[in-house]
Amino acid sequence: MCYNHIDKGKDRGKPLPRAFCDASVYANAVGNSNKAVIMEKICGMTGMRLHKLGVKNNEKHPQIIKLKHDINCVLEELLRRGYMHFLNGMALGSDTFMLEALLLYKKRYPDIFIEAVIPCLDQACKWSNADRERYERNKLQCDLVGIYAPRFDDDCMKKRNEEIVKRCDLLVACWDGVTSGGTQQTVNLAIVRNKPIILINPSSYAIEQDKTDLFFNANR
Repeated sequence: MCYNHIDKGKDRGKPLPRAFCDASVYANAVGNSNKAVIMEKICGMTGMRLHKLGVKNNEKHPQIIKLKHDINCVLEELLRRGYMHFLNGMALGSDTFMLEALLLYKKRYPDIFIEAVIPCLDQACKWSNADRERYERNKLQCDLVGIYAPRFDDDCMKKRNEEIVKRCDLLVACWDGVTSGGTQQTVNLAIVRNKPIILINPSSYAIEQDKTDLFFNANR
């Protein structure tokens, strides 16, 4: 199976339906309805952490304010074009910004389906208390939570990234185009799989597209 757990309310700890692995039709195991859900357009998300952006934990830095603004612009356009299912890796920094923006949009558009793709149960164990509380609060608001491993190992992050790329129709990446790490690896996987990519560059204050017809004015 792709994931090991559902981590929401009464369904916590139950195995995911087999159809979930096919990513096209699966039972809505966390909602109030037993209807099958068809997700036609899936957006994957990946992004850099704050320390790699050189701003540490300062979310009031102009670079981060601009990044959050660009994330909102991209999400608004994706929602307009029918992307309603989002895969988020739940990491610190850009992943968190994208998730929290989605949660705000979900209040306006309740059909948005947010899936937390978590590499391991102890993903946040070494984070600060404030970051862990934020993580748990955000996780509880996701529609589905998938967990790959009971604890961190050498492969869980890579498997998480591979799952996001394999299942998405389009990847949004907050990446500067040069910094190595998981975001770079995820973008490279998407290129190999010929997936459309929207690159939000937090260093150049630009939004760029690769293999996609989406257009954004980066100088707004």
